[in-house]
Amino acid sequence: MDIKELEAFVYVIKYAGFSRAAKELHLTQPTISTHIASLERKLGVKLIVRTTKQTRPSEAGRILYHYAEEILKLRENAVSALDDFSREMRGTVALAVSDGAGRDKVEILLEEFREKYPEIVFDVRFENDCHVQDLVAARKAELGFCKTYCTNRRCVWRTFVNGPNGGQYHVLKNKNNVLQPITQTFYDYILPFCAGGQP
Repeated sequence: MDIKELEAFVYVIKYAGFSRAAKELHLTQPTISTHIASLERKLGVKLIVRTTKQTRPSEAGRILYHYAEEILKLRENAVSALDDFSREMRGTVALAVSDGAGRDKVEILLEEFREKYPEIVFDVRFENDCHVQDLVAARKAELGFCKTYCTNRRCVWRTFVNGPNGGQYHVLKNKNNVLQPITQTFYDYILPFCAGGQP
C-alpha cells in the first residue's frame, strides 16, 4: 500500500466525498479516484460505496479506515520526532586539538559532520598535547584530540586514527562529564574511526 493512496482514502471518508478530499489534499479529483482505485485493486476489495447522494466506506473500508488513520498518525509522529531531533542538534561544541594531532583528519570529520548537522558550530582551540588534556580535564573543552597517550586521570581516551610513520592520535573526554547531546552525537559519529583505548 502506498502512503498517498491511504491518505486519499482517509480524506475521502473523513470529508465524505472525492471533491472535498481533493481540495484538502491540493490534488485533482481524478488523482484521488486513481489512488482509491489502485488501493482497491491491490487489496482486492471495494473500500468506498458511491451513490448519487453519498460517499461512504464499505464494510472492508471501515476496517481499513481505522488502520489507515493509525498509519498516517505514525508517519506524522515520525516526522515530528525527526524535526525535534533536528532542532536539538544545534549549538556549540568546544574542542581542543593538538597542532599535529591528526589535524587534517579532524578537520575532514568536522566538515562531514557539519554537512549532516549544519546548525552545530565547533569552537576549536589548537594547543599542545598537555594543554589539550588539561582543557578536557577542566571541562573547558568537551573533547580533545592529541598525539600523546592521555596521562590525566580525569580523562578517558580512544585511539582516533593511526598517523603516518606509525604515529597514533587520540580522542579524549572527561570521564566524569556527561556530554551534551550534540557533543555525544559527534562523539558517537567518530567512534567508528577509533580502535582501542578506554571506553
